[in-house]
Amino acid sequence: MEFQALHEKAQRCADRYRANEAELIGLLQQIDSTQGYQALGYASLHVYVVGALRLSDDQAYQFTRVARKAKEVPELKAALDQGILNVSKARRILSVIEPSPGEWIAKAATLKQRDLEREVARIVPRSAVIERMKSVAHDVVEFRSAIDAKTEALLRRVQNLESRRCTGHLLPDAVLSQVLLEIHALIAVATRRLGQGLFTRPHFYEGEPSTRPEA
Repeated sequence: MEFQALHEKAQRCADRYRANEAELIGLLQQIDSTQGYQALGYASLHVYVVGALRLSDDQAYQFTRVARKAKEVPELKAALDQGILNVSKARRILSVIEPSPGEWIAKAATLKQRDLEREVARIVPRSAVIERMKSVAHDVVEFRSAIDAKTEALLRRVQNLESRRCTGHLLPDAVLSQVLLEIHALIAVATRRLGQGLFTRPHFYEGEPSTRPEA
């Protein structure tokens, strides 16, 4: 097969790939709005995309974020449907697309990746860090996220307190794991008590004191 034929076949394949991305975004929006993934035993859209659709953690994170933002911003959904943007380009402007979606869609469609990232970072500095979760080994996931200075200070304080409590230096991942386990336990207890009528609402959801029914 001569090169021109190969080239044309590759173009058709790329066109189908972009169209399939846009179609998947639309389907994920519908599944997310109905929480249909729960019928298959999946706790969240992200878990469904990884488990049922067999996308990677990083791909699932990108697709779910883009699908949800595209539902809020119709111009973004149109740009995906028309092939103006793909998911990779779309996710780079999610933090800045409002209130001027047309401007940012045009930039994402025309600028080189580095130039686009520079433009976004000028408006939202933390966007310079591409947030993601990526499996790097068995039972090990690389987690990247940007945090502000106050959150960093809080994390370091909790790290110091936990290290003293455990009589050994704890790395940030161990601290985060411990904190999440404790929060999960609190939510489980509050949810159980809410179902039993012991609380009117979980206080850590609404920022108000929980109330017990009078004896």
